[in-house]
Amino acid sequence: MYINILAALTISFFTGALCYPSCPLGSGWVAYNGSCYLFSNHKLKYSEAFAECGQLDSDLLYFYTEADRLDFVAVINNQKIYKERWWTSLTDAGHPGGWTWGNNAAATLATGNSVVWNSEPDDTHHLENCVALNNQGAISDEDCTEQHSYLCEYTSTTGCIDGWTQSGTSCYLFSSQYDVSSWKAASATCANYQVSTTSPTYLARIETNQELITLGMLFSTMSETSQIWWIGMTDQAVEGVWRWENGQKVQLGILNWANEPNNLGGLQHCGLIYNNGRFGDESCDTLAYYVCKTQTTDAMPAMNKLGCPNNWLRAGHKCYKFNTGASHTWQESSDACHRTNSRLLQITTKDQKDWIQYITMRFRAFAFWSGLHFHPGDKTWYWTNEQKASMDLVRWNAEPNDFDGQENCGLILQDGTFNDFSCFKPLPYICELQSEDAPCPSGWVPSPSEDDFSCYYISNTTQEVRATWYESRDLCQKLITNMDGYLLAINNQEELTFIVNLVKQRPTALGWWTGLNDLKIEGVWVYDTDFNNPVPAGLIPWNKEPNNSGGSDYCAVIYYGGRYNDVDCSMKAAYICETDAFRNSLGSKQDINMRMILFIVLLTSFQMR
Repeated sequence: MYINILAALTISFFTGALCYPSCPLGSGWVAYNGSCYLFSNHKLKYSEAFAECGQLDSDLLYFYTEADRLDFVAVINNQKIYKERWWTSLTDAGHPGGWTWGNNAAATLATGNSVVWNSEPDDTHHLENCVALNNQGAISDEDCTEQHSYLCEYTSTTGCIDGWTQSGTSCYLFSSQYDVSSWKAASATCANYQVSTTSPTYLARIETNQELITLGMLFSTMSETSQIWWIGMTDQAVEGVWRWENGQKVQLGILNWANEPNNLGGLQHCGLIYNNGRFGDESCDTLAYYVCKTQTTDAMPAMNKLGCPNNWLRAGHKCYKFNTGASHTWQESSDACHRTNSRLLQITTKDQKDWIQYITMRFRAFAFWSGLHFHPGDKTWYWTNEQKASMDLVRWNAEPNDFDGQENCGLILQDGTFNDFSCFKPLPYICELQSEDAPCPSGWVPSPSEDDFSCYYISNTTQEVRATWYESRDLCQKLITNMDGYLLAINNQEELTFIVNLVKQRPTALGWWTGLNDLKIEGVWVYDTDFNNPVPAGLIPWNKEPNNSGGSDYCAVIYYGGRYNDVDCSMKAAYICETDAFRNSLGSKQDINMRMILFIVLLTSFQMR
């Protein structure tokens, strides 16, 4: 329904800078020249498209200048989209012949070369009061009740310079694929970008683990090939003493050196970062890409938006702190977490396991203490709250082996696997605590489990809102600003019990659509979202089904009693949507799983012996 992230990145490279994170969250937004565009192939009436963009805090496409129109044509030509026609906000409804962008108090008269008519307007039958656009940027008046695709436009107000990427209180500029420089030239280029006396620009300084994570994820979306990027790190003054350009000493504890620095030939005195987040030294005359950095002009405190303390990461209902500055024994680490009203990491859901696995890849530390510990009496692994650890969620790295009979504490490795280890060995550690704000959008119901990362939307059961399976799938996407909604996918018994209790309150004979289907292979039931597969064996309570009685029963509904049934996908029914309760800049579960694929080949195995 929406163009994908790879398309967005194509345009980002076309402009010379990665702008995606400055746009609203979600993979459908394309950044171009200070604005963000959302292309939808979903056909709507003009009023519906206008309202849909408003739901996304954006506007139907508008051109105030000829440059705006030419920007759009460049985007379309770069994407090779030739056959679509999109609604714009241009209309003369209520004022025939007086074409304006919008139809309210803020409407602006369309003038000059911002408008190029396509042998129009002709106002056929005096019913054509709304304007659609073709791929050449030419427009025609159309009946407002016709259904066309539509384009939403969003102008960033992040406090970053146009073309820069915001993360927290920082802005970053990535050189284009054609712009490589020596370290000195890159430094000068960054300095020349300065537009504020209070916010200098410079080659990027990486000063926290969270900043390293952010850059790593941006790199992961930009290229699957190896690239090197200059940052502001150098030891030109004193060999082996690495400092940033401003003279500040580099915190070596956060740097993940790739068998570096090695000062090969005695000529490598400038620092760079690879796409995989590792660091290296290189000759300062080497031509490489570069990353510039500056500060936002209107940054908001992270606590207000994320519900987590500063320097903690938010995911679902939880906040996480990856403590790499000092190493402690398992008990000391547990005590340190308690002093911040938190506890050592415990993993109780698949969502949480996947997210933690992705994040641990981004740290220099090879291992962290978790809350996992062993009770020799009943030979069982527990978390610090004495909850039994599910071995389905603890992926052992050829462990546990209780080496020397003294390994009763569990560490988590960089690739998300676990080892048993001596509780008295000092290691970095991960704390977790409950976040302070509700993780779900308005109208959505959060899972009652503190370890579940999901929110649910139960549609009402009136005939007017019933939809086919395909329509319901699209509606779930549209309900979430970042387009990450999807049809219900049950992953465990606790989740099933919760959903059954919800639907019991709203009985309907037709049931609710779920994401379960066997459209690809008859009899092989899967979710329409790959990251939720496979369906756990024996979990789905079929109502003496599936039987494919109609010969085309390829989609599954859940009834108010909790039983599933296979029915024709074109049947009209209510629906249940699900989304992930992430509230940080790290992206959704779909993005995380995609990026994990890019990084997994880069991991080196680590055995703590």
